[in-house]
Amino acid sequence: MTVLTVPGSFSLYGVTCTSPESCIAVGTNGSYVGVVVQISSGIPGRPQDVPGTANLFGVACDTTTSCVAVGGNLSGQGVMVPITNGGAGSAEVVAGTSDLKAVACDATGECFTVGIDSSFEGVIVPIPNGVPATAEVVSGTYYLEGLACESSTNCVAVGQSPSREAEAVTVPINDGVIGIVQAVPGASDLYGVTCEGTTTCIAVGQGFSGAVVVAITDGVPGKLQSLPGTNSLWGVSCLDNADTCLAAGLNTSPSLQGDLLPIDNGSAGTIQTVSGTYEFMGVDCSSTTTCVVVGEGTSGQGVVMTTPSG
Repeated sequence: MTVLTVPGSFSLYGVTCTSPESCIAVGTNGSYVGVVVQISSGIPGRPQDVPGTANLFGVACDTTTSCVAVGGNLSGQGVMVPITNGGAGSAEVVAGTSDLKAVACDATGECFTVGIDSSFEGVIVPIPNGVPATAEVVSGTYYLEGLACESSTNCVAVGQSPSREAEAVTVPINDGVIGIVQAVPGASDLYGVTCEGTTTCIAVGQGFSGAVVVAITDGVPGKLQSLPGTNSLWGVSCLDNADTCLAAGLNTSPSLQGDLLPIDNGSAGTIQTVSGTYEFMGVDCSSTTTCVVVGEGTSGQGVVMTTPSG
C-alpha cells in the first residue's frame, strides 16, 4: 500500500468513486480554501481551489459525470459546490445552515445533505435536481455528520445529541420524511455511515474509551462494538455488493497515525496502522476488491491510498 501525497492540499476529508478508476476527493488547503481533487486509477491530480469555501467535507455523485460537494465558508455558512466532469463549479450558500458535513444520493438520483444550523441543531437539506431545498431542523440532535442511503426511498443520518452526556444518535429518513431520533448508548458521536444493502447499515465514530462500530438495521441501531486503544473512526464504506467494509480513522498510541479497520458481516476486525499518515478521514469502496482512502499525511499535505478492502 503506497501513500501518495497531494501537494496544494492540507487535508482531504471525503471521497466518492463513480468507478474503480475514477474518484473525486474533497478537503481544504493551507489557506482555508476548499479543494476538489480528481483521482484517476489511484493517482491524485492537482487540487482545484474553490473560492467561497473554507472546507469541503463530503462529496457524492448522482451520475457518472455530475457530483456535489458540501462544506462551509469562513462566514459560518453551509455551502454546496456542483462538480461536472470533475470540474468544480461556483460555491452556493445553503440557507438555514452554518456547516454541512456529508452528502448522499439515493438510487433515484435525489441527494440530501446534513450538518448544523446557527442554533446548534442538526439539519437535513434535500437537493432535488441539484437545487438545495429548505433546511429541515432535526430536534434532538446537535450535529449530523454522516449520511447514507439504503435504497431509493430510505436513508440514515448519524451524529450527536445535544445532551450533556454527548450521546450519539441515528436518524432514519423514509421517503424524505425524517423519522424518530434514536440514541446510541456508549457512543459519544457517530461520524460516518454506509449501507450494505436495503436494510442494513454500518456506522462508525467515537466512544468513551475508543472508536466504535454499530450496525443499524431498518433504522434501529444494534449492539455497540468498542475498540479500546483507538481514538476515532471518521468514515466507512463497503465493497460493491458485499458484506466486507473498511473504516478509516485515527490512532493516538503510540503516536498519531491513520488507522484502517476491516469490518466483515458487521463485525470489527483488527486495526491496521499506516505509517506516514496523521489520520484517515474518508473511504470509498466502489470495486469488488479495493478501496480508496483519503486523509492527512505527516508532512501537512492531503494523502490518497488505494488498499485491499481487508
